[in-house]
Amino acid sequence: MTDPEFQLRVLESASAELESYLLSPEIFWRMSGPANLPNLTLGGLELARRALIGAIGKLDPAARRRAQELLDQIDRLHRQWRVAWERKAVGELKVRLNQWRAFIQDLAEQPAESERYDQEVRTRVMAACLIEESVQQPEAGDMRSALEALDDRLRASFEAGQFIWDPALEPAYPAEDYWFLYGRPKA
Repeated sequence: MTDPEFQLRVLESASAELESYLLSPEIFWRMSGPANLPNLTLGGLELARRALIGAIGKLDPAARRRAQELLDQIDRLHRQWRVAWERKAVGELKVRLNQWRAFIQDLAEQPAESERYDQEVRTRVMAACLIEESVQQPEAGDMRSALEALDDRLRASFEAGQFIWDPALEPAYPAEDYWFLYGRPKA
């Protein structure tokens, strides 16, 4: 998850296609480039950005400079296309809420589904990032309420503990805001 070279490739491809993506109706954008690249989404972009920042020290100086240039370029595009970015975030947030709702329902019906939690919680992390990006949109309040209701359901079976992802990512996800990464639902 924190391989800095892979995150750098993801951000290189994403930054090259980000403007076209933001101006398109697509939520999941198939990036050109190596076949192993994930689809471009704002939630996925934020995960890759945070992973790269957390692992940037592992890159050689030239790659570190390239990483910083890419991060700066993405920030510029974010500012330039703020409204399109917010609308795209709302669109993706709707999808992520549905995905997270389905997983929470699976947990309620089959507690053994908690074995998938470390991977499935990526959806919840993306939702948190997307909420931050969509606060100016009219639907954001209702979506925040829906997410809080799902959090209440998760808390009913949640057992607090250690950070569940790669320790290098922990600084990017403080426990106060990302409590759901610090433990797991009971099986």
